[in-house]
Amino acid sequence: MTAARGADLARIPPFSALSDDELNSMAHLFTVRAYPKHAIVASEGEAARVVMFIISGRTRHFWRDQHGNEMDLAILGAGESFGNVALIGEPFLVSSIVVEPLVVAAIEAQDFEALLLRHPGLAVRCLKDAFGVVRNLIQRAKVFSMEGVYGRVVWLLQRRAVASDGKLVTDRLTQADIARRVGATRESVGQVLRELARGGYITASGGRFTILRQPPARR
Repeated sequence: MTAARGADLARIPPFSALSDDELNSMAHLFTVRAYPKHAIVASEGEAARVVMFIISGRTRHFWRDQHGNEMDLAILGAGESFGNVALIGEPFLVSSIVVEPLVVAAIEAQDFEALLLRHPGLAVRCLKDAFGVVRNLIQRAKVFSMEGVYGRVVWLLQRRAVASDGKLVTDRLTQADIARRVGATRESVGQVLRELARGGYITASGGRFTILRQPPARR
């Protein structure tokens, strides 16, 4: 761990609107922590004492049941935060593992709360980010409660696809990745993917999926 600098905080969206003087004055409250790939950053039920802002890298947040089955909740990357439950004295609700070498700026919960009181603009930006997270979770809950495996797979592919050379293409996703993220078995996910491919709705190449046309709703 090393002390953070104002330049480190400037890379994090909620802090980017602050002046250099403001960033430099609060930097001593943060420590920069680095984690290698596959490192466990947090475990479900563990006491949360710091709020972590991701400077670079990515971390996967997931639940694991008593049988060892995992279900992904989110993949977080640069500019996003986790451990916010420390502000209300609650333990981590999910576990977090590094998927790309991770660098975070961490701050003790009580120091962060004091910082928010001193900088209302920062507090508003963090609150808006929190509302965005809640909205995404509600959307996810809606899909998971009302759709079967087919609908959840289609939802995930559409959500992960971005425009590339006039086509909608996902990032690299294995069947195991998709299964963890939609709460299904790899076999059932494979069946849905084959059905979509046979219907001419998607193609797969190099672990990426291209959406050729809108898949129909499952009747």
